[in-house]
Amino acid sequence: MFMHARAYGEPDNGAGWSPEFGDKDAEAVDFERDDHKDRGVSGRHIKIVRFDRVPTQRQIEAKRNELNGQ
Repeated sequence: MFMHARAYGEPDNGAGWSPEFGDKDAEAVDFERDDHKDRGVSGRHIKIVRFDRVPTQRQIEAKRNELNGQ
C-alpha cells in the first residue's frame, strides 16, 4: 500500500502532514503526485509513504503523527 501525504502550507507551520491519497498501485500514487505537482504544489510538500500491506486507520494515523513529529 502506498500513500502520499501532503503538507498544507509549510510542513513546520502547524498545519502539518495529512494523508491525501492511497492506493495499492504505486503507479496510481505517482500519477496523483504528478497531478499535484502539475497544479503547482511544491515537491517538498509531498511525501510518499509505503506500507507492506493495507494499513489500518491506526497505522495511518501513527505514520501521520510520525511525519508531524508527534
